[in-house]
Amino acid sequence: MNRKFEQAELLRHRDFLDRVESRPLTDEQAAAAICFDDWVRFIAPAGSEKTSTMVARAGYPVRAGIARPDQILLLACNSDAASELRESLNSRVVPWVDGLEKIQSSTFHAFGLRVISEVTGVSGHLPFILCSTVQRHRHIPGTKGPGGYRTTDTN
Repeated sequence: MNRKFEQAELLRHRDFLDRVESRPLTDEQAAAAICFDDWVRFIAPAGSEKTSTMVARAGYPVRAGIARPDQILLLACNSDAASELRESLNSRVVPWVDGLEKIQSSTFHAFGLRVISEVTGVSGHLPFILCSTVQRHRHIPGTKGPGGYRTTDTN
């Protein structure tokens, strides 16, 4: 059943998969772009078009009505790769799919810090969870520190 669905989706979205990048995606890339079986890992050497596959993978679920753009996050290991993902998404996929400017791209590190900041209200370079108990309470005004005392120092 899955194989039949995959083949039907590949045919249904062939125009997108052939034009989402400067060259048509290979059969393996196209299959990875439409696969939503748990996790899909891209293991390939430099220059093998991993970015093309990730960009198609971001555009496909929006185009197919599976997800909204604001539900998609593209993660990269470094800021250059995250920028490349964003640029490729903007230049190649936006003409094919509406609303893709709402897709977020980030590094793992920046995304993690943003989540920590949103949850704790504390921002900075050191992740909150790595600080000692005393440091954590010193940075959150009004919380109880070790021994139950209230802290007000925010420095």
